[in-house]
Amino acid sequence: MNKRQHYSTKTGKMETCSAKTPESCTYSGTPHFDEGDPAGAEYARQRNKENNSLLANGKQKTKETNHLWGSNMPDASYDQFDKKHGMTYGQRGWKGDLRGDKYISAKDVCKEMRPYLKEVFPECKFSVTSPNVGTWTSRIEIYILESPYKLENDGWDDEYDNSLSRTYDKRYTEEGKILLHNIQQQVNRYNYDDSDIQSDYFDRGFYERVEIGKWDKPYQMNNKKEKTILPVKGERIDDNKTITTIYNRNEKRYETMIMNQDGEEYGQEFSKSLEGSLLNHDKLKREYFEKNQA
Repeated sequence: MNKRQHYSTKTGKMETCSAKTPESCTYSGTPHFDEGDPAGAEYARQRNKENNSLLANGKQKTKETNHLWGSNMPDASYDQFDKKHGMTYGQRGWKGDLRGDKYISAKDVCKEMRPYLKEVFPECKFSVTSPNVGTWTSRIEIYILESPYKLENDGWDDEYDNSLSRTYDKRYTEEGKILLHNIQQQVNRYNYDDSDIQSDYFDRGFYERVEIGKWDKPYQMNNKKEKTILPVKGERIDDNKTITTIYNRNEKRYETMIMNQDGEEYGQEFSKSLEGSLLNHDKLKREYFEKNQA
């Protein structure tokens, strides 16, 4: 199990937390995160800046006691060239970076996903279950029940289209695509797949279903505060730098950047689509490794 860290408001540095729980820590007012989690570290820094700003304006500092589980952005890259980030398993399959070498049940994955979703998307309501489907392989079902965002376009199903890609683009808004992508990538960090369809061989940790609304509980929009920035993907690329992709809802664009712990940028790309932003993410990462390995 990874060691827990927090951002010390006294020294202004990341420190290992020796408390049994985040709530019993001296710095319980700042988010805690797993050691080696760049997105969690960045989140802690930003919250510390916000708290300092509130104090400077004479407002009361709010106490943050929630533990930031895993990563507040997905890290489930399928790139074979970057083995240090996991998702490689044999010659034909892959394994998520949180899977480890020990067996993890679908119910245990659900226990990890619930606090993740609550921390990353507190404005949304989810159903996370592992139903007994009567097969050898387990299944995890995650349904988005409520959010303040419009996730599906009007009239997307008026015309039949046998192209999944075109139907996907027609059906979902950018917010819908991001939520589905973020959840899908995060849950697969606990998964593996060493299947070979050509030889009719199937070996997968679990199957997942991520959908908007449930058959007996249709999706509803709520009145909770919307976020301006939605997380898409975040990865550590060395001890000091992270590559992060977010969606800026004000600018209606995806932004991908490499930054160090002091907020200095080492590259930035923009895109109007989720697919383009993921290509930019991999492009910047690849260019960074090629440049630093030369």
